[in-house]
Amino acid sequence: MTASAGHPPKPPFTLAVGVTGHRSGRFAPGAAEQLAGEVGRLLDRLVERGREIARVDAAHFAPAEPRFLLLSALADGADQIVAEAGLERGFELQAILPMPADTYEQTLDGERWTSAFRRLLEQAGRTLEIESSHVEEGYWLAGRALVAHSDLLIALWDGERGRGKGGTADVVQWAIARGTPVLHLPLDPALPPRLIWSPLDPATMSQDPEAMCSPLDDEDLAAMLGAVAAPPPDPQERAFLDRFWTERRIRWHWRIDYPLLRALTGTRRLSPADISADRQRRFNAREWSDYRAASQVGTGIHVGLGSLETIYDWVDTLASHFAQAYRSGHIFNFAFAALSILVGISGLTLPGGKLAMAGLEIGIVILILSNTSAGIRWRWHQRWLDYRQLAERLRPMRSLKLLGVASPDPPGDPAEPVAGRWIEWYAAAVWRSLGVPHGRLDTAASARLATIIAGHELEPQIAYHRKLAAQSRRFDERLELVSTLLFLGTVIACLTVLLGTIFLPGFVRSHSWYWGFISTGFPAIGAAIFGIRVQGDYGGTAIRSLGTARQLRRIADALGEEPHLGRAADLVEQAARVMLADLDSWKLIHEQHELSAG
Repeated sequence: MTASAGHPPKPPFTLAVGVTGHRSGRFAPGAAEQLAGEVGRLLDRLVERGREIARVDAAHFAPAEPRFLLLSALADGADQIVAEAGLERGFELQAILPMPADTYEQTLDGERWTSAFRRLLEQAGRTLEIESSHVEEGYWLAGRALVAHSDLLIALWDGERGRGKGGTADVVQWAIARGTPVLHLPLDPALPPRLIWSPLDPATMSQDPEAMCSPLDDEDLAAMLGAVAAPPPDPQERAFLDRFWTERRIRWHWRIDYPLLRALTGTRRLSPADISADRQRRFNAREWSDYRAASQVGTGIHVGLGSLETIYDWVDTLASHFAQAYRSGHIFNFAFAALSILVGISGLTLPGGKLAMAGLEIGIVILILSNTSAGIRWRWHQRWLDYRQLAERLRPMRSLKLLGVASPDPPGDPAEPVAGRWIEWYAAAVWRSLGVPHGRLDTAASARLATIIAGHELEPQIAYHRKLAAQSRRFDERLELVSTLLFLGTVIACLTVLLGTIFLPGFVRSHSWYWGFISTGFPAIGAAIFGIRVQGDYGGTAIRSLGTARQLRRIADALGEEPHLGRAADLVEQAARVMLADLDSWKLIHEQHELSAG
C-alpha cells in the first residue's frame, strides 16, 4: 500500500475467505468429490463478484490486480478441499494450524490427506502455527484466528451442534457472533446452500443461525460482498472518501491560535511541532521503529507493518493539522468577537474616533466571517473528527495482528455489523490487506508479545492520556481564573464609579472612557473565554482521559502477568475498545460544535 502522487494510499482490493468444516471421516462416500465441485462454483462466483466490485469502485482501490486470500487449517476433508479449489482459481493460500505442523500432520487421516497437507503447506504464502498446552484450546484458537482474518467463512458443516471445543460448529458460532458472513454448504446434498449473516436479521442480536439465513443465491451473495468489500453506498460518505484521496502531505500548520493561547496561559510551551508537521512525522517514525524492533525480538512472529505505518502516519498528521486549524478557528472567532466589542465601545467614547473605529469594527467582523467561511468550506471540523477516528482505529491493528488470534471489533453496530462510514470501510480494508501473521505462537511467544504490547502500545497511551488530562484541566482552570478576574474587575470598576460619583464626581467624569471600556469590555472578554471553554470542552477532556488512562492501566497490568494467548487477545481487544470508547465520547461532544459565527 503506497501513496500515489503525494496523496493518501488506497488499499488494494482484497477479499479474505476462511474455511471451516468437518474432517474426511464425516463425509459419505463420494461426498468429497461432490463438495469439491460445489466449492469450486462458489469460489468462481466470489471471484467474479469481487472483480466486479474492484472494477466498479476502481477509484477507491490501488491500481493492482485484485487479491483473493484463502485461509485454511489444511486438515483432511473440508479444509483441503477448499484449499485445492482456491489454488486452482488463483487464491493466495495462508495456513492457520492449531499445533506445530509436524505434530498436526500426525492427526491427519491417511497418506492421501497427509501428502496433500505437505504439498499445500509448501504452497502457503504464510503459515501461523498455534501451540497450546491443550489440544482443544489449540483448535479453538486456530478457529478464532481464522475468523479474525477472514471477511467471510465457507463452512462445510452438517448443521449439528459441536462435539468438542474448537470444532466446526464452534467456529461458525464465533463467526456469527463477530458479524462474519457464513456461506454454509451442508454435507447432505439434499439440503441447499445458505447464507448465515446477522444483517439479515438486523433488528436483533440473536445468535441463532436459523434467524439470520437466506438462500445462497446471486442476489444475496452480491449484496453481502458489496457490504463487506465495497465502500459505503451513501453519497455523502463517498464524497468524504473522494476528498480523502485528494489530501496532500501537510508540511506546515498555518493556524497557531490554539497553541499560542495555551502558551499564553502557561499550560504548554509553543513548540516547533505546533508549526512543522515534519516534527510529528519524525516522532511517529521513531515510535513505530521502536515498536517493530521490540516485536521482532524473541517472538518468532512476522507481520509486514510498513503499509500500516505509512497510512497511519498520513492520517495522524492530517488529524492533528485539522484539529489545530479547527480549534484555532473557534478561538479566533471568540477573541475577535470580544475585540469588536472593545472597538465599538472605543468609537462611542473617543472624541473624533467614531469613523475610524467603525471602519475597524467592520474589518474585524469581516475577518470573523471569512474565518468561519473558510472553516466551513474546507470542513476543518469534519476532517478532524474523521481522520482522528480513523487514526485511532489503525493504531492498535499492529498489536492485534501480532497476536494472531485477535482482531478489531466489526464495523457498524452488533446487530448490523456493516460499514456505514467510510472510515470503517477503510480501516477494514487495511486490516484485510495485512493478511495472516507468519510464525509460531507458543507459550513463550505469547508471553513476550503481551509484555511488548503492554510496554510499547499501552504505556505510551497511558502516559499520553495522563498528560492530556493534566494539561486540559490546567488550561481550563486558567481560562476560568482569567474570566473570573475580569468579572471581578468589572464589579470593582462599577463600585468605583458608584462611589466616585458621590465623592469624586470630577474624577469620574474625566475618566469616563476608562470606566465604560472596563464595564463593557471586561465582561465581553470574559464571555469570550467562557465560550472557548465550552466549545473546547477541556474540563470534560480531562475527565475522559483520566478514565481512559485508568482502564488502560488495568489492562497493561494484566498483560504484564504474561497471560496465555487467548487471554492476551481478549485484553488487547478490550484495550482497543477502551480507546475507541473514549473517542466515541469525544466525538459525541464535538460533532455538534461546528465552526460558526454565532
